[in-house]
Amino acid sequence: ESLTGGRTPQTSQSLEKARAAFRKLARDGKSPGSSRKAIILGATLKKPLEPALLSDLESALASALKLSAKEAKDERALWTSLYGPARPLPADAEKRVKEMGLGFLENLALADVFEREGKKPAADAARERLQKAAQKSAVALGLLGSALVLAGFLGVILLALFVAAVATGRWELVGRVATRPIRLPAGDLLDGFLFYLALYMGVGAALSPLVGNLGQSLRLPMVVGLQVASGLAGIAYLAARAKKRDVTLEDLGLTGRNLAANVGYGILGWCAVLPIVFVAGLIATKLFHGSAATPNPILPLLASDRAPFDRALIFLLAAVGAPLFEEFFFRGALFSSFRVHLRWGVAAALSALVFALVHPMQDWLPIFALGLAFGTLRELRQSLVPGIVAHCLQNSFAFLMLTSVFG
Repeated sequence: ESLTGGRTPQTSQSLEKARAAFRKLARDGKSPGSSRKAIILGATLKKPLEPALLSDLESALASALKLSAKEAKDERALWTSLYGPARPLPADAEKRVKEMGLGFLENLALADVFEREGKKPAADAARERLQKAAQKSAVALGLLGSALVLAGFLGVILLALFVAAVATGRWELVGRVATRPIRLPAGDLLDGFLFYLALYMGVGAALSPLVGNLGQSLRLPMVVGLQVASGLAGIAYLAARAKKRDVTLEDLGLTGRNLAANVGYGILGWCAVLPIVFVAGLIATKLFHGSAATPNPILPLLASDRAPFDRALIFLLAAVGAPLFEEFFFRGALFSSFRVHLRWGVAAALSALVFALVHPMQDWLPIFALGLAFGTLRELRQSLVPGIVAHCLQNSFAFLMLTSVFG
């Protein structure tokens, strides 16, 4: 209703916030999809067409989709004719809008196209499709939100149980297993972590100009390939160091012992993490309100016009690759290197701090909370499996929520 005209001051404010979010993504992420959506929302709010947005769109079309200067100018002309000074629309305007991957906002743009062409029944049908698509998105968000609320309530109970275990020393209340000695020297563990970090960040920085010149269809596979290659190389490096010491990677928590119990522990651990991350997120929002820091890197990917295969790759990157490799190196190698000489709480805090520092600044507090929780799971179960499971759930729900909002 808000998109099709039945607005209140509150819904107009929400639309303005959505427009501002897409404008920021258009500037920071060089995303054609974000520029297009900002243009459509601006027209819905009766805002004048911004030359800066059109320039961002032309730049993104050239860099992300590798369109020629003529093709980029043709699209600029399309939006100018639709939302700028009155002029005839291109004959293929409907076809071109349908090819842009605008999500349910496609129907809003189509309704505007049909209105300009005098096709009122077609415009009404597009608005009806828009309403149905928006309702589906709202239902999806509602279900995800309800699941998170229920998991969060369970998490509060589990946190109370953890606090009781800490206060009384009755660790059996939270299923803690006996601490096993770490036989790999701290220096080897730290070397392995730094090798991975240097490889991932160093190679990423070196390849950045090359990746930036690739088309959108090739850029994402390159990012996924870099993550996987760096992670596997880092694991192989640590495995070789461990073999020289006649130990195995079980010392880092990479073990299948008690697998089913540890998977269940990870699910419950994720529930316990939710209230902590929620509070940390609220504090971070107050601290970094209006920050110009780099946005969450997954946002431009989800906000842009992505094919289903690309979205599957983004999901694998966020919900499988990141949990596996980050848990191995941050809670396996780095945490273990600190744990050799320090109490587990200090080791978890220090590894969480490093974990937070490699993420965007405005996200550091909730990321620190996540790192601290995952380090605690690592210590309580002497395994990386609970942390991997909890991390996977956290990123999967974040992906689904962001996809529902920006997709």
